[in-house]
Amino acid sequence: MPDIEWKWEDYEEYNNFDAVGNERGFKSDMTQKRRDISVDWMYDCCKKFQMRIETFLCAINILDQLSFSNKESVKTMALYMTACLWIASKYEEVFSPDASEYIWMADNMFKVSELITVERETMKIIEYRVTKPTVMSFIQPVDGKLSTLQ
Repeated sequence: MPDIEWKWEDYEEYNNFDAVGNERGFKSDMTQKRRDISVDWMYDCCKKFQMRIETFLCAINILDQLSFSNKESVKTMALYMTACLWIASKYEEVFSPDASEYIWMADNMFKVSELITVERETMKIIEYRVTKPTVMSFIQPVDGKLSTLQ
């Protein structure tokens, strides 16, 4: 049996992954277009920093737990997207990029102190529930057993 391996290139085929938040029971009121832009930006950051796919999926999960209106400013959305990605990278990565690197990716739209404040606020909103089971949660144990059977 071949090993199951996720590659970043595979994401190109599935760029609408988990696409419609409201149908899946998430709280967000943001439009599909805004969510797509958010997910694409987080994807670009993950590729730039060479993060694991689990970090990307965790960041999307955190973003989906937040409640946004379509009237949020670009700066506010960028700040929350950055906070989601920063929280996910702290949870999933061995070495997480520094806050200043995330701010650089967001075109220096805000300060480190603002990011830290929003990170704290985000963690309170999601009640410190950073992860939920994803497909990757089930594939990894099966993949390990399949490779030992060969």
